[in-house]
Amino acid sequence: MLHIRKTIIRSSKLYKPSKSKYHTYKNIVFDLYDTLLFPSNNISFDTQAYLDTFHNIGYSVKDNKKLVNIIQKYKNNSQYSQLYDIISDPYMKPFSKYITNNIYLENIYKMFLSNQYNLLENHNYYTIERELYSTICTLRKYGIQNIYVISKYDCIITNHLINTLQNKDIKITNSVCNYDILRTDTDTHIEVLIDKFNIQPSNTILVSNNIYDIINSHKNKIYSIGLPTFTSPIQLYHNGADSVIDNICQIPYVMEKIDKEF
Repeated sequence: MLHIRKTIIRSSKLYKPSKSKYHTYKNIVFDLYDTLLFPSNNISFDTQAYLDTFHNIGYSVKDNKKLVNIIQKYKNNSQYSQLYDIISDPYMKPFSKYITNNIYLENIYKMFLSNQYNLLENHNYYTIERELYSTICTLRKYGIQNIYVISKYDCIITNHLINTLQNKDIKITNSVCNYDILRTDTDTHIEVLIDKFNIQPSNTILVSNNIYDIINSHKNKIYSIGLPTFTSPIQLYHNGADSVIDNICQIPYVMEKIDKEF
């Protein structure tokens, strides 16, 4: 796999492709949530769903900011594990006692999933990355042939949001969601993507704000670009991101650097 020195890109300039004819990468993989689609209120989908769930249950939290930090602390776990870890956090001890007497964890999880559906079915709740269409057009000129998305949610939510992108003329080649993982022996979206669509890691780029995705792309020798929306650039960098950018339109610049190194 080609490798360039790890870089944190700061320029917001949209680069035009050079006349180079040896573009290496053919596939690009995007994390669907908080990378291509953003919540309008600047609170991540999961976090807002948890806040709504606790509100629905009738449990009042003294410090909402503290709760948001706890949710973020465990965000790289699976969703059910994340809920368990949030409730097990020392700050949430009163809530743990509350649910023992009033409601089961499984019911809270179902309520959480329902709140996710409500949020993601509401087109007013999220916006599409404004530079996405122009960036993808540029990436096509760089030789990118396939655009994949990975989703940590189920097929219904994933397909709903992919259709939203398709309606904006953003054509998605294929996707991997949690349902696909349940049907295999692996537990990572990256490995399912490689196996299911016969993708070559050496000609694939991943773009994500999720540390877990970055770590797994590194393990599978996929070039990774960190996009710090709800994760700090330093965290992405130290967990193996080959480059870290501020804006999606900087991806062509990263590819230009790779070409020059080649």
